[in-house]
Amino acid sequence: MTDENNLISVKLLDREYSIRCPENQEQSLQEAARYLDEQMQVVRQSGTITSADRVAIVAALNLTHELFQLRKQKSQY
Repeated sequence: MTDENNLISVKLLDREYSIRCPENQEQSLQEAARYLDEQMQVVRQSGTITSADRVAIVAALNLTHELFQLRKQKSQY
């Protein structure tokens, strides 16, 4: 990593993670982390998945599906 990267802290499922981030992207990364945490909380609160690893994978799949749907909509316009 270059000196242009800062180490910032994000919280996901009540755990802190230190992430390197370009100087001008800190706010965007924090917003993304908050959104991911919200989605992971929704998956965990469903009650069917308790493992943090599985919660992360299901949340990632849900977000990827959401991204693909948005890309598909965008290409249709």
